[in-house]
Amino acid sequence: MGRILLVSIVVLSLAGCGSKGGKSALSGKVTYKGQPVNGASLFLIPMSGEGKDAVIPVTQEGTFNVSGIPQGEYKVVVKPAETSSGLPTMAELKNMPADKRAKAEESLKKMQEEQQQTKPTIPFPDKYKTHMSSDLKLTVGKAAPPQQDLELKD
Repeated sequence: MGRILLVSIVVLSLAGCGSKGGKSALSGKVTYKGQPVNGASLFLIPMSGEGKDAVIPVTQEGTFNVSGIPQGEYKVVVKPAETSSGLPTMAELKNMPADKRAKAEESLKKMQEEQQQTKPTIPFPDKYKTHMSSDLKLTVGKAAPPQQDLELKD
């Protein structure tokens, strides 16, 4: 639960995600061959090309839960937790306003520590690890369900 709160703070702090419309909550479960995919992060890339990517960690049970995601359609990339690309660097955080920076830095450090302790228990296909080959998509918004499960396939 603490991890979800930390991630929510980081996502909200970093997400000026610029999509038009409101923001929504999103939750679900990521599975591959019926088993939970854990030790991973979801990277939501706006299909409109506007705004910033959102990073959502996946729990040991393969679940994710976050609020404050701008409404819109997203391509989804799933990366193992030890893959840090896509996470903001400390240098990027230093460019944030001082009032948000301290909380975001602390949250990022905690999230990185947790990711190092969370190793994936099952491998999943490489095609989901890059935006060029991933076929996963999510829609966030009023008409979309807040619970959206993702099933990875060969």
